[in-house]
Amino acid sequence: MKRIHWTGLAVFVLVATLWSGAFRPGFFDFHNTSDFPLLYRFALEALLIGGGPALAALLSWGLFGQQNRTSTLLGNWRLGSLALAVTPPTVLAAFGVPNNFGMDAHVVGGILGGLIVLYALGEEIGWRGFMQDALEPIHFIPRTVIIGSIWWAWHLWFLQPGAGEEQLIGSYVVIVGIAFVFSAIIAVTHSWTSVAAFHALGNIAFFAGGLEMEPERRFIIAGVAFAFMLLVHHHWPRRSP
Repeated sequence: MKRIHWTGLAVFVLVATLWSGAFRPGFFDFHNTSDFPLLYRFALEALLIGGGPALAALLSWGLFGQQNRTSTLLGNWRLGSLALAVTPPTVLAAFGVPNNFGMDAHVVGGILGGLIVLYALGEEIGWRGFMQDALEPIHFIPRTVIIGSIWWAWHLWFLQPGAGEEQLIGSYVVIVGIAFVFSAIIAVTHSWTSVAAFHALGNIAFFAGGLEMEPERRFIIAGVAFAFMLLVHHHWPRRSP
């Protein structure tokens, strides 16, 4: 009979929140300054902030075992996972990202796209990897609400200056709603990479403020990538073993 390892879950939440939170703006955010190169900043944020949930998951797995683990890096269709993973950086490279440091816009787009996927993968190893399986004995709806709530809290928006009640409630509703979508995706793919690719699209469209381009252009990029990725995901059940 499957059971929830509450100690392992508590260790995961604590380590993920403290590690990532230490490098957020307002804390030890040495990389988040205007004179720090954009590509270096994205790379450090992918490792230090996005990597927090992945580090916490690996630590909990190492200390307490697999905890009902059913998902893996590439899931049950490796080619499909890889196709999804390369789509955001490929589309971003095709459109290009204007910059003021003298690099080709298409090269910068590809690099940034890859870093955004890496950032999302660090998160998804924790949220849809570790937590989805660790809470597997709980029904889908309350399980997903719990994951979404902890995911929201991990961002520490409520500690940011000027964070109003309306903004916090709105962000909570959005994060929990997205959690349901991502939980549904990994239920089909069992792939952390597949969810990370969709997660990266959301970051490109709405959250990656470091991308020096107008919002409309970012929405178009995310939309083009989403159309192809949705097609891959649609074929997943018939192509996976």
